[in-house]
Amino acid sequence: MAQPTPLQPQLRLRRPLEAPLPPERPLPQGFRVRPYARGDEAAWARLLHDNGELGDWDEARVRDMIARVEPKLLLDGAFFVERDQGLVATGCTMRHHSTAPDRRRRTARRRRTARELLEIGWVGVAPSARGHGLAYIVSRHILAYWQPRTAGDVFILTDDWRVPAIVTYLRLGFRPEIVHPNQVERWRALAQGFEGELRAWAMPPDKR
Repeated sequence: MAQPTPLQPQLRLRRPLEAPLPPERPLPQGFRVRPYARGDEAAWARLLHDNGELGDWDEARVRDMIARVEPKLLLDGAFFVERDQGLVATGCTMRHHSTAPDRRRRTARRRRTARELLEIGWVGVAPSARGHGLAYIVSRHILAYWQPRTAGDVFILTDDWRVPAIVTYLRLGFRPEIVHPNQVERWRALAQGFEGELRAWAMPPDKR
């Protein structure tokens, strides 16, 4: 089914990496979270393509994403949810801070001190695995991975019509960041469709 034409620019939600982590949710039986491993590219592409909402993907596009310099995909921040040796959900991390320190020279126990701007992107769930909260689980896993390793902010881009995704990101502690004047009314309209704390969280910053 064709998706609505996205309004531009995309909505952006942001949170500090140091903020308390949202509540953890248990994985359903038979699922597990694992990091990216060399050789995942073809299965990663199939998952993103079959999601049906993230455009056309093939292995070449995934390899291009891995090779891109800005924003830089951080493979240690790419995770999958797996079931029966098949990938059913994913999320990855990109860095937008060109002055970040050289990560090749740090040890696993050494905390980076420079503040970074990270993006959680390409969050997707296979149609056959929806309804289990996997987007929340994999996104929270990414937040938990980075929290002891770096300092800074993390953001997510999404579209107005992706209401379930927006609810997930709000529950993960992300809040609207206005990057264009037209987004004030767009966020206000979205907030009117929510109740309680979700409505408060979705209101543009000047209206909270």
